[in-house]
Amino acid sequence: MKSLVSPQTRDALVRYRLLETTRAYASVKLAESGEADTIARRHAAHFVRICVDDCSTEPFTGAAHRLRMRTSGNVRAAFDWCFSPRGDHEIGYDLVLAVVPLFLHLSLLAECCCLSERALAVLPEADKGTERELALLESRAISSMFTQGDNESVRAAIQRGLKSRLSCALVLGSYGSWLG
Repeated sequence: MKSLVSPQTRDALVRYRLLETTRAYASVKLAESGEADTIARRHAAHFVRICVDDCSTEPFTGAAHRLRMRTSGNVRAAFDWCFSPRGDHEIGYDLVLAVVPLFLHLSLLAECCCLSERALAVLPEADKGTERELALLESRAISSMFTQGDNESVRAAIQRGLKSRLSCALVLGSYGSWLG
C-alpha cells in the first residue's frame, strides 16, 4: 500500500513530508478554499518562533545545525509570502532578524544581504530610527561588506545605523531624565 505521507527519521527526529504530487494537489485545493494567506501567515509565524528559539539557545553544531539546514526551504517560502503584496511585513521583519545569525553562520551572505535590503525597502516611516531598522541595517552592512567589499553602500548602511543608534540613545536619554 502506498502512502501520501513519507516519514523520514534522522537523529531521533521524525519528519513527515508530502509527496510532490500530493503537495501540488493540496496547494491547489488550499488556494481554492480562500485560506492560503491564513495558512501562509501561520507558517511564517511558526518559523519565526523556530528561528528565534534555535538561533538564541543552541549552538550551530550537530543535529541542531542539520535541522536548520532542512528548514531553510520553509524559511525562504515564508520570506516570499511575507514580502509579497498579500503578505505580512511585520512577520517578515521578525523572520529576517531571527534568521540573520543562521544565514551569516552558513555564509549565505548574498541571501542575507538581499533579504535585509528587501525588508528595508518596505520598512514604514514609523520604524525609521528604531531598533528594528538598526538591526536590519546591521545585517545588510555585515553581509554587504563580505559580498561587495568596502564600498559606498556599506558605508551608507553603517552611517544610517549609527545615526539610528544615536537617535534611540537621545530619546531614551530624554525619558531617563524625566524618570530620574
